[in-house]
Amino acid sequence: MLSDLSILPVALSSRAGEVQLRRAVPGDLPGLMALLSDDPISAARGDRGDDSDEEAYAAALRSVLNAPLNDLLVVDDAAGRLVGTLQLTVIPGMARRGAPACSSRPCACRRPSDRRASAPPSCSG
Repeated sequence: MLSDLSILPVALSSRAGEVQLRRAVPGDLPGLMALLSDDPISAARGDRGDDSDEEAYAAALRSVLNAPLNDLLVVDDAAGRLVGTLQLTVIPGMARRGAPACSSRPCACRRPSDRRASAPPSCSG
């Protein structure tokens, strides 16, 4: 977990309404599975989000949540439904006198119309 994200959770305004950005917790597994398995790219790679995938997703979530240089953020809509996710990874570096860099995995988000978007610009709703 990244300690510099101590401002979380935080309420944000979006074109789709109020949302909350927060760290993922183990209890988010069902919502994460549904969100990720609904993605056409993930589905094409074999992700189904059904019971047969649960242990793989659970192991991956545990791994990300326990890695000190990773964080998984989620977005909840006003109804409390998980509608987006973003994974951050700190990468130790040599450039700029050892300054770390941060990598983000593309978010997955559900638009208000329940159409999916997999690219970060689409997450604005």
